[in-house]
Amino acid sequence: MRQVREALKEQRGLLLRRPDHLSTTQQAQVEALLVSPVGATLTVARAFLTDWYALFEDERGQKRSVDEAQARYTAWQQDARYQELTPLRRARAQITLAWIIHEHFCLISSAIFSCIFILLGR
Repeated sequence: MRQVREALKEQRGLLLRRPDHLSTTQQAQVEALLVSPVGATLTVARAFLTDWYALFEDERGQKRSVDEAQARYTAWQQDARYQELTPLRRARAQITLAWIIHEHFCLISSAIFSCIFILLGR
């Protein structure tokens, strides 16, 4: 467990990056964290973030239509997995469509870091 904590401490920033912004080595490091003893929690937190990134752009980086983004937002808000982790539940409760336009990234990053710090025992 000590090795997992050390790896998580060193590589936590990688969990916040978009998957397409990771090198092959970095992607392998993220995958190693996701299969670790705390991987289930990290997998949910990572899905929360990657689903968030996918609200506005598709896999090719193309902007989504307003209707498609809104449908994805609704699905993201209703995803039961994100209700299980308190930092994600709190972040999701604060996010409205109007709010998204202004300050979305800071809250999401904070929620992910909160999950990581909880796992690190801080």
